[in-house]
Amino acid sequence: MKFEDVKFYDENTKSITLITKVTDEEKREVEVKKHPYPFFSKGGYLQKAIELGAELEENNQIVNSDVFEKLSNFIVELYNNKFSEEELIDGIDSGVIVQVYISILMGVIAGDSKNE
Repeated sequence: MKFEDVKFYDENTKSITLITKVTDEEKREVEVKKHPYPFFSKGGYLQKAIELGAELEENNQIVNSDVFEKLSNFIVELYNNKFSEEELIDGIDSGVIVQVYISILMGVIAGDSKNE
């Protein structure tokens, strides 16, 4: 798959796509693994998402290392530990990882329209 075609977070399906390997540097090709959003998400995740959102707001939307770690842990748990924290962090391009994390967080707060 071309790197440019990787959609790390799909806001419609809420699936996460992680890069698992760079297969060709020159052609910008990568291997990926797609992780679907769980069909059931405990209400406690909404509470955690609201708390993390409030923490982001308090920090003027600045993601420090503590908040980054909390978001990483939250996302790994949300997706039922289908990937490790390291796989999550290393599987998303550094230029977009914070925005991807925030999109996932807001997706939890907004609700799961795909199951309606």
